[in-house]
Amino acid sequence: MIVSQEQYQQQLLAELRNYPEAIALTKNEILESNEIIRIYTEKKTELDNLIAEQVLADTTLKNDRLRKLAATKLEQGNTYVLVKDRLQAEKRKKENLQLKLENLEDEFTVVKIELRLITAKLNAIAPMI
Repeated sequence: MIVSQEQYQQQLLAELRNYPEAIALTKNEILESNEIIRIYTEKKTELDNLIAEQVLADTTLKNDRLRKLAATKLEQGNTYVLVKDRLQAEKRKKENLQLKLENLEDEFTVVKIELRLITAKLNAIAPMI
């Protein structure tokens, strides 16, 4: 099926209208992801501080090597591992969302440029008709 320039222009206009909402939704997802990252970062910091307090309070740990081993063992606990894993997962999710946002913005720019070119061509042809 052959598409006229006017039809192509209409298709581009329809496509162009979808991008602002998709971009806004992705930005909103990034903001939500930032909040989740903030919460898990705070929780991890709290757990790190608790572990440090527990290790320092243990008088049987006579040197740095023993304290480090004790801290590592405490970091293997379910809660710490869960918080750490969720934090890493959310950071990966945010990175993917940022890539998606950049892609949407690039596509939006390309569609706008294509639309300008088609419009310019149609305007150049119009006086001849």
